[in-house]
Order: sequence, then structure tokens, then C-alpha cells
Amino acid sequence: MDVPFVAPRRVAVEIPAGTVVIRVSETGPWRAVCRLRAEAGSSEDAENALARLGLVVDAEGGHITAGPIAGVSDRRHADTSVALEIAVPPGLDVTVRAGAAEVTAHGSFANLDIDVAAGHTELEGVMCPQGDVRVHVGSGHVSIHGASVPRGRATVQVGGGAVCLVGRARTVTLCTGAGDIDAVCDVGCRELRCETGAGHIEAELRGVPDALTHLNAHAGDITIRLPSSADADLVLTTRAGGIDAEEGLGLAVSECRESAAGAMVTCRRGGGGPTVTATTEAGDIAVRAMGIDL
Repeated sequence: MDVPFVAPRRVAVEIPAGTVVIRVSETGPWRAVCRLRAEAGSSEDAENALARLGLVVDAEGGHITAGPIAGVSDRRHADTSVALEIAVPPGLDVTVRAGAAEVTAHGSFANLDIDVAAGHTELEGVMCPQGDVRVHVGSGHVSIHGASVPRGRATVQVGGGAVCLVGRARTVTLCTGAGDIDAVCDVGCRELRCETGAGHIEAELRGVPDALTHLNAHAGDITIRLPSSADADLVLTTRAGGIDAEEGLGLAVSECRESAAGAMVTCRRGGGGPTVTATTEAGDIAVRAMGIDL
């Protein structure tokens, strides 16, 4: 099923399972292509399934919905897996809702909102100059590279799975119940929050966030990488583990408390500046210069 459309104002995608690919095209053609991922029992079955999972295009309202046709309910097709590819003009609000799906998107959006029960999400070169990026995944990995959300929020919440973000946003929040977090924040980030229930956190602060950096691992190690010119105040706490800082960073320790199992260190880099807080219940904390891995 191949549906061309006039430039819309927003796009809403809803599928039970499958793959969703969204790409931005400056000149078009703008269209949505939907097909079955697995062969149905017969060609007639396939046609019926696509009808129930067909594309509803409201060109006048500037609203594209890819999903079940309104008023049609057939549980026999609840687990139908489809592959959906959409080419859209830049600057739209785009939402994706899926039960189990792999989602890929790249380009410039007004806002991008993805909610998937299970499956991996990959965003490459996503830009929201005035808006936000939100990704919620029940189970699966999320990878975001080259993000640019200079005035908004980049928020990722995962029940179980790894999270990776490389880029910049005014506010970055990365949370997973179980999985590693890898955050590389470019200059321009004001606030960074990372939390994992079980996993490691690695935060490379190419520009130390102006307001705060809060890293929390309930069970896992934390590594902080700082640029050579960054001034900051650091508060590092592990309740079962050790704290290690590279000597060349020139950290001035103002407070150091050690217990039988853990430690708490407060220190300053240069003249001090934004506060970087790292806490782990069970794990080590390391502070390194960018590009150094001891």
C-alpha cells in the first residue's frame, strides 16, 4: 500500500508490531508505504490485513494517521507485523505508538514523541530546533546520535535496555531500569540527569552543563570524563566501592570521608563552577580527562 499526500502539519503513527522508518525530505515526494512483514495465509488474507492496518490520510486537516482504520476492530490481526516507511517534510510534530517495533528516524522535526512497548529505537541526526524529543520504551535499546535540541528536552525512559545519547539538548534526562547509559553531551547542555537501576554510567561532558549534572547508579560503576578547560565542583559518593581520579585533572579535595565499604569525596576543578553529582550504591566512580582511559 503506497499513499502519497500533500504536506501535512503533523504525523501520528500507530501499529501493533513491525518496523517504522521516518525520514525527512525537503522536496518530496512525501508518501507513506505500508506492507506486511510476514506472508499471510493467502493473498486475500494479506489484503484484508493491510485494509485493517491501512493508512488514513486526512489531507485537509493536515493530519496523517498510519494505523487501524477508525471503527475497525479485529483481534485476529492484533499481532500482524507491518513495515511502514514515511517520508515527510521538515518541521512536523511526529508521534509513534507501537506494541513491539523497531523505530528509526532522522531529520528535522518540530517535536518527536516515540512510545514503544518493546523494540529498539535509533535516531540519527535528529534536530528539533524549538521543540522536544521524547522516547519511552518498555524493553529495548535506545540509540540517539547527532541530536540537536538546543532549546528543549531530550528525554529517554526505558524499562530494561541500554541508552546512548550523543549530541546536545537544553535538558537531557536518561533513565533505565536495567542497562548501561552512555551520554556524550556537547556544549550547550544546561542540565543532565542519568539514572540506572542496574548498569554502568559513562558521561562525557564536552561542555559541563550550566545548571547541574546528576548521575545515579543503584548498582554499577560511574565514569565521568571532563574536558581540559572545564571548571566544576564534584560531589562523588559510593556506598560500596572506590573513587579514583586522574592526577592530571588537578582536582582540589575539600572533603573526603571513607567508610568500611565506600567513600564520599567533594572536590573542585579549577576555580569551581557547575556541580557534578555522582552516586552509586554499589560500584566504583572514576573521573578522567576526555580521551584518557586508565
